[in-house]
Amino acid sequence: MSLISVTVEELWCWLAGGTLARSIIWQDLLVVSISWVPWFLVWKYYLSKKFAWSDKEAMLVAGFTGILFELVPKLQIFANPIATIIILPTIIIVYSAVFLLPMLAMNFTGKNNVWYKYPLAIFIPYVTSVAFYLFAAVLLFPVVGV
Repeated sequence: MSLISVTVEELWCWLAGGTLARSIIWQDLLVVSISWVPWFLVWKYYLSKKFAWSDKEAMLVAGFTGILFELVPKLQIFANPIATIIILPTIIIVYSAVFLLPMLAMNFTGKNNVWYKYPLAIFIPYVTSVAFYLFAAVLLFPVVGV
């Protein structure tokens, strides 16, 4: 169910004129949708079991990962800082919403309430998703310029 929400979100961005990760829409929908799997799995099997989270904390931190997905690859943060500041809340809200369905399937049983859970929860899912995206893109669509 959560992959459907990711696919709908990606399709919505494409219809609104947003830039795709891959230039062909069906390839983009396929690769981007399955590249979310590691993000969800890291949360389900590691972060939710290792660290203490309230529902609001988990959604907000998951939403912040969207900044990395949307703005870092194209260095958008530096290209247009004012637009970046304006769009940040929308990115966080959209990625928090995408995270909502998978979050409902998680048992938050972690006990560690340490400060470094926040950067870990942003960067570990991002890095694993990017690695999986690159692997899936090369495996599924072996073209130059993944």
